[in-house]
Amino acid sequence: MIKNQKFGNVEKEDSIFRENFDAIVGLAYPNFAEKGITPVFDNMINQKLLQDNLFAFYLTSKMDEEMDGLDSELTFGYYDKSKYTGDMVWHPILHKLMFGI
Repeated sequence: MIKNQKFGNVEKEDSIFRENFDAIVGLAYPNFAEKGITPVFDNMINQKLLQDNLFAFYLTSKMDEEMDGLDSELTFGYYDKSKYTGDMVWHPILHKLMFGI
């Protein structure tokens, strides 16, 4: 359980996010978060709640019959090796940029 996590709710936005914008709360770099707020993922790291300091997405379409009932998922602290084939390729983050603003 994440302790002392703050959440906010946006009811109206007059910037670039005003149309058709979805986001996953808490996965951005801390310098992009609201001032004084620690993102969810960073709180998980700081509170040592993760096996490894990573998160992973597995994305699939519900229309894909070959997926044999597997749903899309987000995991924290690990990635599910049964959800891919081949070798994992890691790339360093060279610049922590915020595009579009």
